[in-house]
Amino acid sequence: MHINNLLAFMATAARTAPKSKGFDDLTIKAEKNNLILGINAKKPPKVNCGLCGCIDCNGFIKCLSQGKNVNCIFKILDLAIAIGSSSYTAEKLGFDVLIEYLENQKVDSPITFNIKIKGKKVKKEISEKTIDNLEDIDKKTIDLVIDIIEKKIAGSNLKKSQISTKHIKKNELKKFTQEINPNLFLKDKKYEKLDKKEKKYLWFIDSDREVLEKSDGVFALGIKAGIPEGINCGLCGCEDCSDFIKELNNKNVNCTFRIIDLGMLIGKAAGILADYRIDNRIFYSVGEAIRKKEFKDSNLVIGIGLSVKGNNIFFDRYLKHFLDKSRQSNKKIDEILDAQGIA
Repeated sequence: MHINNLLAFMATAARTAPKSKGFDDLTIKAEKNNLILGINAKKPPKVNCGLCGCIDCNGFIKCLSQGKNVNCIFKILDLAIAIGSSSYTAEKLGFDVLIEYLENQKVDSPITFNIKIKGKKVKKEISEKTIDNLEDIDKKTIDLVIDIIEKKIAGSNLKKSQISTKHIKKNELKKFTQEINPNLFLKDKKYEKLDKKEKKYLWFIDSDREVLEKSDGVFALGIKAGIPEGINCGLCGCEDCSDFIKELNNKNVNCTFRIIDLGMLIGKAAGILADYRIDNRIFYSVGEAIRKKEFKDSNLVIGIGLSVKGNNIFFDRYLKHFLDKSRQSNKKIDEILDAQGIA
């Protein structure tokens, strides 16, 4: 398989959520030694995170209608994870990689990056410790691999003051998973007061909590996104970085390039975990629970669920969740989905 086609496949595989969640605006174009990835960040996925500076996703749509330049942070994070996964694959195959931000692209995906693949050379991996038998996976393997990931993060261009990491082991996971409930994502309203249409966008919460309770731990990564990169890109919605600093006192604004840095690290971390046969999945829900309890200085935290069981517990977790509810309640699955507002 040509390297560009392989990287395009890895970028597609790095989606943070299934198509039904709305993360399907990623565009990929392979040409010569370049892989161009872009995303349309004008369609919010209705998680109401507020990271874009708007009150919620309805506020985001209102800002767009008023002609304001706002971008969905979650769409940009999805793009960054795809970039991280693809570039890690290229580096692992021995290629040098240069990631470029392409400004003023007249395409359907206004936020666009290019992964430039350079000549192949022998490159030594960071692996002071190795696993002799990849089939002999146990929970100690997770500790070893997290150590490798943290060494790679320490060797990145990010300052230690900006990035935070924490390996939460199975025995301490419950204090975070018990915080995963719909109200974690609601600011002014309570879940019980929402109508069916509003509840529709929070259907994933229960299944996230259930599967994470069965997992073998979480690797959390957080970023301080209140420090601008200084390149005046305007992706955050401010005119330039000096305007960003002024707005910090008035509203919740986050440097888009800091979020992109975080996403690329997440993509690489997920790739390393997969190399060592550790099943993993990227979660915003547990990340938000961890942020509120542990990473209070971070603007955004993402958790990577970890599992070394016989079957991948993260695969088809939503379907399993609703099938279990159907069996327990003795109702048809259509009735369950309708009650959740997603039929």
